[in-house]
Amino acid sequence: MARLLYTSAPRGEVTGTAEFVDAQNGLQAVVRFGRVEEAGAARCALLQRPDALCGALYRHLRSSPPGGGVARESSVGSVGSSGSWPAPAGDKVKRGSLSSKVRSGLSLGLRSSKSSPVVGEEGHRITLARCTGNWLSHLDWEEERWWTLLEEEAGRWEAVPSPLPSDCRYREDLALLAEGEVRGAQRAKELLEQRQRADARLRKEAAAAAAAASSGSH
Repeated sequence: MARLLYTSAPRGEVTGTAEFVDAQNGLQAVVRFGRVEEAGAARCALLQRPDALCGALYRHLRSSPPGGGVARESSVGSVGSSGSWPAPAGDKVKRGSLSSKVRSGLSLGLRSSKSSPVVGEEGHRITLARCTGNWLSHLDWEEERWWTLLEEEAGRWEAVPSPLPSDCRYREDLALLAEGEVRGAQRAKELLEQRQRADARLRKEAAAAAAAASSGSH
């Protein structure tokens, strides 16, 4: 979830847990946003901030685990066909390819601490790799630095060429203001605000009427 803190300087924080699920291959990545409590994290100031994160990549086994079907978690080191986490190619890994793989192959959901629907409560999962980092600084998988913000090239925001009719670029007051018609823009803005207030009043009255009709039918 996103949280806005009202301080002398407004600050937004991202908290909660995100799950990336690849049900076809039985993979699940769980990322928790917030101060990292894991052992050794206290040595890194960036991991003690609210914009830090930590998580793990799991593989779910379809067969029920031994011992009465109690879910177990065991670490098997790192993932990869040879049993090790794939190291970056060269000094700088192609970070863009990593994010594209996540977007193309996984589904993202913000969930509570409950287990993922990819497997039932009887599922058995093994830990493939763990990550720590700070989304304003870097991302580490095990001992490898996979992403660094300072190495990213800044991209320019480009407006959609064919926006919807409701897009803010079609607002009359903004169009007049762009043409230098300050007084006309002010009048158009006041008319827009009046329409918005009238629309809000009508929605409120319609909701009250619907609630009254519903209670009367019972």
